[in-house]
This record gives sequence, C-alpha cells and structure tokens, in this order.
Amino acid sequence: MVVTGASHPDAQPVRFVTTLLPGQRTMVVIPRDAGEPQAALAIARVGDRLVVENARTAVTN
Repeated sequence: MVVTGASHPDAQPVRFVTTLLPGQRTMVVIPRDAGEPQAALAIARVGDRLVVENARTAVTN
C-alpha cells in the first residue's frame, strides 16, 4: 500500500509505503499548521481488502 499526502497544496508531499498482512492495521498522520487539526487515516487489511477510515478523532496531539 502506498499513501501520498501533504498538509496543504503548497507543502512538500510525503509518501508512506507499507505491506499489511491480514488482520494488521496502521495509521498515517499528516501534521498541519499550528492550530489546525492533523489529518489521520487508519488503514486495515481485512482478508483481501483494505479498509481506510478517517482517524482524526482517534489521534491526539
């Protein structure tokens, strides 16, 4: 799985690459400017599927 993201359109993008086995999960967190909430994705492998959810509420600064 490859995730590419940036904190805003003019920011330098970052790329996160990982291999997940069935039942494994990971989180990708992209910080933003001071005072703005960070962007966060929870990604899980369920069988042969990838499940991607907005995880912003699950992550604290």
